[in-house]
Amino acid sequence: MEETAHHIAKNRHLAQTLATAFDIDFAPVPDESVWFTVKAPESFLPIATEGAGGVFLQGGSSDSILYVTSEGQAGIVAASLAEFLQLVMAHPYWFDLLKFSGGGQLREMERVARYLEEDLLEDKPSIQMSRDIVAQALLLASAPGPISALHFAVTSIGAGVSVQAPDGTECSGLFGSFVVEDNRMWREV
Repeated sequence: MEETAHHIAKNRHLAQTLATAFDIDFAPVPDESVWFTVKAPESFLPIATEGAGGVFLQGGSSDSILYVTSEGQAGIVAASLAEFLQLVMAHPYWFDLLKFSGGGQLREMERVARYLEEDLLEDKPSIQMSRDIVAQALLLASAPGPISALHFAVTSIGAGVSVQAPDGTECSGLFGSFVVEDNRMWREV
């Protein structure tokens, strides 16, 4: 995949599909959305936003993707833009995988994926068509192990990267403490 964030933004149909079906808007990021400071060995440039006010940034030399939520959480979520888009296509609920990780357990992320996929298909029955549009437009192949790649990115690739609020407070990590059993709709009998 040779597409950059800029090329994605210029392809209106692709950009619209990513924004509406996957909540990633590659329109220019407003300055006020970047309320934080990134401390890292490389520069990170904002490339996209999501509906709740989170910002996606891309590393200038590594190509890694940094995600900063509007709630003050931050972390690297992929080694590259291509890997991030592969993750998003496979698991549009990727942030919920982190939220329901039991504090960062890969096994728990893999376990909750089944429930999240069922919920997605119920809420967005046409999601596969959106997945196909993006995959075809970007010549994006399926990634082997996108959940383990996400886990690795959050736990390992982000070493040396910190994000701070204007008052100097460091943003918290992306892993949540929830597990499958915390959602009573998913509880296994």
